[in-house]
Amino acid sequence: MEDGKYRILLADDDCGLCAVLQAYLNLQPDMCCCSVAYDGLRALEQAHRHKPDLVLLDIQMPGLNGADFMAELAASPDICGVRVLAFTAYD
Repeated sequence: MEDGKYRILLADDDCGLCAVLQAYLNLQPDMCCCSVAYDGLRALEQAHRHKPDLVLLDIQMPGLNGADFMAELAASPDICGVRVLAFTAYD
């Protein structure tokens, strides 16, 4: 938590959904979106860079899927304590 706000990383390949979630989070007094990633590899890179409090994670993403992202996160000492809320939608 920085400046009293939970720092949240959005990881989803749906740009429209990310834009809506980012706008919503940044309106909250106790939350902020610290980064957005549209694929799993970028999400992992951003998690290392920004060290968020929470990752909102899509399970189905290009590059590195959500399950593999969580395995990499758990194996990384500097970010293994980051909480993850995983979600997905199927057509």
